[in-house]
Amino acid sequence: MEADDVLWNQAAEDCGWTLPARAPWWARLPVMRHVRVIIAAYRIETHYRRWASVGLLSSGYDEWVLYAIWRGWC
Repeated sequence: MEADDVLWNQAAEDCGWTLPARAPWWARLPVMRHVRVIIAAYRIETHYRRWASVGLLSSGYDEWVLYAIWRGWC
């Protein structure tokens, strides 16, 4: 297991985070999951930029899920 995976698992344990439902098998293929991460990251960034004026801050969960999608875990 890679060091980043260990940190990812530790964050899940420390924060009590769980992954959303798994995507279909074809969406977890390497190219498809990388495209999904790019699209999701853009949507997340847009969301936080829109709500930054009211002080909305990321908890880290979004980035945690993006890492899981990149790895093909969800």
